[in-house]
Amino acid sequence: MDNSKLYSAKSKEAFGSLFLWENLSDTEKSEIMDILPLPENFSKGAQIYSKANFKRALGLLLAGHIIIRPTNDNSTVIKETFSPGVFGVAALFGPEAYISEITAAENCVIVFISEETLKALMQQDFRICENYIRFITERIQFLNREISIFTTGSAEAKLLNFVNENHNGKEILFPKSMTALSKTLAIGRSNLYRALDTLEENGIIYRLGDKWYFKCTEKTKKD
Repeated sequence: MDNSKLYSAKSKEAFGSLFLWENLSDTEKSEIMDILPLPENFSKGAQIYSKANFKRALGLLLAGHIIIRPTNDNSTVIKETFSPGVFGVAALFGPEAYISEITAAENCVIVFISEETLKALMQQDFRICENYIRFITERIQFLNREISIFTTGSAEAKLLNFVNENHNGKEILFPKSMTALSKTLAIGRSNLYRALDTLEENGIIYRLGDKWYFKCTEKTKKD
């Protein structure tokens, strides 16, 4: 059966935009779709992954939005939400249990690629392996920048912590004014502006017009 014919136009577009298939032709992407499991549907509020219940597989989110929280976090803070994108990277190639809890923020369409299938695809086409390694490397570099800023105990660390806890997967939910934000963070306005510049220079946030965006999450969505 030609699985690719069972994908909606939107799901096909989302599938083709994922980082794993970078530099592959449309024909090659369709051939991969044809050998992967069919997409699974999750209704709003459904639990997709938990520490006790997860697949050792890469999840390809083709439609809808998901909410990601660390399993050791008892707060209600949303750590990440995106669509389309990839999740479950931490569930592969290692002995540890999955480190996040994932729920459907709305109806979702997801394809799961098992570790064995992903290995086979990488062996078949090294470009897929390169794309996966590049993605992991970029995430490590991003986390290293975050760690460097967090350990300074500075205005940058306070701002970064605020950014991590106050974004909707794309836009950072800042107060209406910089004065209000500086009061929230208990730092001076001049220090706040320097902190914004530092996070922007480090590739963590970026600005479009009068709004700020979390660059790592936005990149994940594009990938």
